[in-house]
Amino acid sequence: MARSKQAGGLDVGTVAAGLKVIPDGKVVDFVTGILMNDTPEEYVRQNVEMSLVLEYNYPREQIEVEYKIKVGSGTKRVDLALFAPGAPHTQDNIQTIIETKREGTKREDRTDGVDQMKSYMAASLNCQHGMWTNGVDRECFFKNTDRGEFVFIDAPCAVGARRYFEGRMMAERKRDRHLVIAFGAITVHVFHQMTRIDARGGVL
Repeated sequence: MARSKQAGGLDVGTVAAGLKVIPDGKVVDFVTGILMNDTPEEYVRQNVEMSLVLEYNYPREQIEVEYKIKVGSGTKRVDLALFAPGAPHTQDNIQTIIETKREGTKREDRTDGVDQMKSYMAASLNCQHGMWTNGVDRECFFKNTDRGEFVFIDAPCAVGARRYFEGRMMAERKRDRHLVIAFGAITVHVFHQMTRIDARGGVL
């Protein structure tokens, strides 16, 4: 979804206040400031967006909402796509894909389940991390790009793995703890991976 170049400094409160009225059945998207349909699925996405920005310090300019990608001969929309700082927002540069579904959606669902997210990750060459959530349950995956395998783990915090530990006490006080647990487990995995690399080659 296209945004202005100032998206990183977007003040959603200012955007909302500038609207004379928010129509019934609409919400202001936390990342883009654009009006979205107020649906159970959107409620879950807004909670994830707030967790990314407020708890895990992802700048808004690294997040795309309803981002279009090519899957086979068709086009699909990714609920949330995360990019590296400064990277062009192209499908090949997606690092993490997050699919948010309404509460009650089953992970095995043929159209909205985990396999949908996996197909999006497979179609995005350099996407290594993915999370599927219905607001209560969550599944997190790492894609082994060498062999095309999907392993059940978690994905990274934008500002580095160690920041997870610094913010843990604050994060645990947040209301939606299932999101904290989801992103936290991802970060712990990356932290351990980074620690092993440091021990072997002094990369850090």
